[in-house]
Amino acid sequence: MPNNTLLNAWERLPESVKTPLRIGSCGQPHLLEAARAASETGEEDLWRDLLLSACAESPVNGDLAMQLFGLVEQRGWGSPELLQALRGVAAEWRKPGNLDYFLRLAAKRDTLKIQNFLDKQLSRPPASLFWISQALLQTVVAYDPQRALHLLERFSELSPLLDKPRADMLAFLGRFDEAKEVYARIGALFGEAQQCLWLGQLALHAGDRDRGAGLLARALLLQPWRTSLAFRLDDLLHGRDEEVCDPPGATAVCLYTFNKAEELRATLDSLSRCRLEGARVFVLDNGATDHTAQVLDSFSDRFGDLFHRIDLPVNVGAAAARNWLASIEEVAACDFVCYMDDDITLPPDFLGRLGAAVRCYPDAFVYGCKVCDDAAPPCLQAVDYHLRRPGQPQEPEQPPRIEPWKPHLQILDMGQFDYLRPCVSTTGCLHLFPASTLRRSGGFSIQLSPSQYDDFEHDLRLGLKGGFAAYQGSLRILHKKRTGMAGHVDRQQLGNALGNKLKVEWTHAESDMAGLIQQDEQRLEADLRERFARLDEMIGEVGEASL
Repeated sequence: MPNNTLLNAWERLPESVKTPLRIGSCGQPHLLEAARAASETGEEDLWRDLLLSACAESPVNGDLAMQLFGLVEQRGWGSPELLQALRGVAAEWRKPGNLDYFLRLAAKRDTLKIQNFLDKQLSRPPASLFWISQALLQTVVAYDPQRALHLLERFSELSPLLDKPRADMLAFLGRFDEAKEVYARIGALFGEAQQCLWLGQLALHAGDRDRGAGLLARALLLQPWRTSLAFRLDDLLHGRDEEVCDPPGATAVCLYTFNKAEELRATLDSLSRCRLEGARVFVLDNGATDHTAQVLDSFSDRFGDLFHRIDLPVNVGAAAARNWLASIEEVAACDFVCYMDDDITLPPDFLGRLGAAVRCYPDAFVYGCKVCDDAAPPCLQAVDYHLRRPGQPQEPEQPPRIEPWKPHLQILDMGQFDYLRPCVSTTGCLHLFPASTLRRSGGFSIQLSPSQYDDFEHDLRLGLKGGFAAYQGSLRILHKKRTGMAGHVDRQQLGNALGNKLKVEWTHAESDMAGLIQQDEQRLEADLRERFARLDEMIGEVGEASL
């Protein structure tokens, strides 16, 4: 294979297409955004690849199928089998004209009422793929793969494209041989690159590292624009996804809690099973009125001298609690401070995974991880955050819109975000700070309590000083609070969050945000170029795996 094949392919892409692809190459809306840019620049082959790949992400989407069907038919894209499958989805979609009642139910997140409503819709012939897709989404949020498989079997004759969610559910149930057969069949409709992508992800999910890497390499060679593959494959081939090492210095693990005694018990139990290598644990009871005190008493003996508790008479909020913990003399004396939520489940090597991120990016101001929903583990809550450029010029009296890219909310987790790279911000559910960062940052903004924007704004402030965060996607934690596609907040919580977001936007000038985004884009561009150059040296031999 000629040198620099991947790098040259990346360099030839129009800048408007590169912008979303620097963030990643997964998620149907995300790929459609890249496809629109390719269409506007006259890149028809790339436009076709991106559109078909977007359809493959969620093939039972009648709105997209109806649009794509005409293009496939007119331009000869894809196989006759794919054309027939798209025609079938378009014919069976039948989106209702009035969805007000269903949307009100969905907003309330009353799972039982939603399920009963959907069951009624599905019992009325003829069945519509629109309602089937909504029912499938509910099985994901409730994490009921068996119910999803039953639903898919019931309506299997409607479209071969229903095989895609069926293969996903089989994979999440650990039925890998069955999933492989289904992915191979549905993948053939979309072409070899898509087939290799799905089968490669499945092989890695099943623990077959060599085969998975080989299939992903083939997919990347066929479609070099698939940046998410480049991120993951580069880490796989160079062993970064397996690196574990202690943070280089004394570490304090800090958490604060308020009236979540049982979640706290599970979190501390998870922490007690981790390899802490002498790290000290500090827990701040933020004025809890439940049985939190008894839970903390029960863990004092288990952790021994490494365990320290701080009892406050009132709830001072998340930001103030973080600042309080950082000010404790024993914490301030450490080299690293790891903040964690009181409702997460940790893998035993979490600290070593963060330490590996420190070794790879020693100059980062914070190190974060991948967060998945505890009740529905395939649902992603947080990954690496990068900021979008505002779509329209802002009026002088308006604050800048600060909006992260969120392709992770458009897909289920099959390892697409299992990579290590720089970013603007990481989640506050679990993040590791060099103590020097906390000493110079000015603390977390107490005016942003009680939402999670305090950690996001803290990262923005540090980024504006020229720094960057590092995301360790090989570290996955489970979070009990439901966010993302499975989340729900009441009106008061939503109003508070929106108010705090507005505070963040008014805090920072539009020109400052533009500079921060430009710095991140330059950093991502350099990271991608380095990855493509490394992959060009070895990917030819790796990409020989058989389907």
